[in-house]
Amino acid sequence: WEVAADQIVGIRVEYLTTGDTVYLERQEDGTWIVVQPEEGAITDDRVQRALDWLAAPRPRTTIPDPADLVAFGLAEPATRVTIQLRDGEDRVFEVGADAPTGTTQYIRLPGQATVLVVSKYGLEDVLGLLEDVLPTPTPTATTAPEGSSQETAPAAGTPVPGATSVPSGTLEP
Repeated sequence: WEVAADQIVGIRVEYLTTGDTVYLERQEDGTWIVVQPEEGAITDDRVQRALDWLAAPRPRTTIPDPADLVAFGLAEPATRVTIQLRDGEDRVFEVGADAPTGTTQYIRLPGQATVLVVSKYGLEDVLGLLEDVLPTPTPTATTAPEGSSQETAPAAGTPVPGATSVPSGTLEP
C-alpha cells in the first residue's frame, strides 16, 4: 500500500507473544500522544520515523503462496501492526521471522497468501515503539542487611593475598 503520512491517525503495534500493545494517536493539532501502554508524550521525530516506513512499505521481494507459513514465522506471528487512516480504514500486517540475510524480515497482510520480504531498517522504527514509550525504570539503592558480611572488590592497586603481579603493559601467554 501507499498512503500519505498525514492520513495516518493511529498506529497500533501488538506484541502477540507478550500481550503488550503500543497505541499512538494523532491529535487535532497534528501532534502525537501515546495512549497505550500508558498515556504520555512521544517526540514528533520518533513518530515520523515510523510513519515514513508505514506510509509506503516497499517489499524487496514476494513469496507467492508459500506451502508452509511456519518457516516464515507467520503461522503464529509475534507482532501485528495496524495503521488507522483518517477515513476510518485500517491497514494491517503481521510480522514474522527474520529472513536468513539478517537485513530483511517476513510480513504478511491478513487473508493473503503472499509473504512479503521487507527491509528491517524502517520496520525496526515501527517495532521498537514499545521500548521507546515505556518509562525507564528508576534504579533503587539497596543496602546489605545489618550484621551481614558483604564482600567488595579491593580498590585498584591494593595487594590481594595469594595473587601474583603481572607487570603492566604485558600479557602472559
